[in-house]
Amino acid sequence: MLVSHSRRLLFYHVPKAAGTTVHRDLQRKIPDAQSYWGRQEPAHWGHQGPVDFAHLGVTQSRALLTDEQFREYLKVCVVRNPLTRLYSAFRDRLAHLSLAPYTSTTYASTRKRLATKQMSFNVFIRDVLANVELMEDIEFIHFRPMHTFTHEDGSCRIDTILRFENFFSDYRTFLREQGLSQDYASYNLRSARFRLARRRKEAVLASDAQNAPVVTRWYEFETTPRLTEVELGRIGCPPLSPGALAVVERLYDADFKYFGYDLRAGPASAGSHLVSATREQHKAV
Repeated sequence: MLVSHSRRLLFYHVPKAAGTTVHRDLQRKIPDAQSYWGRQEPAHWGHQGPVDFAHLGVTQSRALLTDEQFREYLKVCVVRNPLTRLYSAFRDRLAHLSLAPYTSTTYASTRKRLATKQMSFNVFIRDVLANVELMEDIEFIHFRPMHTFTHEDGSCRIDTILRFENFFSDYRTFLREQGLSQDYASYNLRSARFRLARRRKEAVLASDAQNAPVVTRWYEFETTPRLTEVELGRIGCPPLSPGALAVVERLYDADFKYFGYDLRAGPASAGSHLVSATREQHKAV
């Protein structure tokens, strides 16, 4: 989460939806931007276990703000097709990271099975995701439904919602409205297997007649068979089995409805443009 009192701005970092790019960019451009990051166990919050401050939801953030600040500050986030977000989390957080000790035995055992290629995306959804307590197990925070970060009692508390599928235009519009420079670097838009091979990054300055933002593009210099760069917002996803599809519908049904995505239309469905959307547009349907 990021807070700027001078600009009366709150950025909520929904996991796996360009949050790192926005967080770091705003932190660079806004002098008083206060960054909340990492996991802590604030005893005065009354929580059992650690809190992920990078991914605070609107309800948790109230503990850091006055009632007036929460009510009056502009609240911003980025959302994404729930299916591509789920697959991105699977690849990035589980399937292609080295093993390490974790507080969650389910998370650790899942990573071990994936590392030894004993678990596919469909099996992960059916056998693990269907049974884990997403709201309780902090290791699975990247898999939590988006509306758990943005909504309270069925109502959206976010004022401006940017869409991952339209990120370049949406974020540029937001920066312009805020009077901020429209150049930025994309920190996390890269292959999930990027961290496993020897690599280096190459910055490519991109501009066009519409003064498009400056983007840092990532390139892999050690080729691996399954490593491909994909178009932003159209990441391929393995076909879902009937069992996996049922789990996705059950867990993320509210996300599809609240944010205008269509599971049956596939990963590329993007719904309508949501920049500067009002809260009323995202209430329960």
